[in-house]
Amino acid sequence: MDLVSESLAELIGAPVAMGADEPVMLGCVRLAAQPESVGEARSVTREVLGRLRIGEVARENAELVVSELVTNAVVHGGAGDDAHVLLVVMQSGPMLKVKVYDTTPNLGPRPAPASDAESGRGLVIVDALSDRWGATSSTYGKCLWAEFDVGVLLPSGPEA
Repeated sequence: MDLVSESLAELIGAPVAMGADEPVMLGCVRLAAQPESVGEARSVTREVLGRLRIGEVARENAELVVSELVTNAVVHGGAGDDAHVLLVVMQSGPMLKVKVYDTTPNLGPRPAPASDAESGRGLVIVDALSDRWGATSSTYGKCLWAEFDVGVLLPSGPEA
């Protein structure tokens, strides 16, 4: 089973009505495991969340967390011309959830960054900005995810 099929299989049968407690996929994109994909992931997240009525701070936090998770996947999730990551943005009740899959199953330890290190703080940022986050193994690799309690997610547009 490939990465896209595996992720989408988790969502089969999800209702399409907003506000349901079952997961609803809002967006999904496959990206090359390259540094330039981080900006593309932020843009996709911004576009998806722009269709919803959520606060600016929540939107910016989600975009930054996606950047950190995709960066983590690019740096630690496998390399090569055919390496890729999958970004999934979903909603379940009041929770917005972002998931980033890569092809490496190793969850590995999370050492604290040295005080003078120029990198290694991505998951510290994820922890600070999200309500919950974690990592899971899958048959394809691993998934790092983060959740944000943003209240009821509604499509943007004219007030009803």
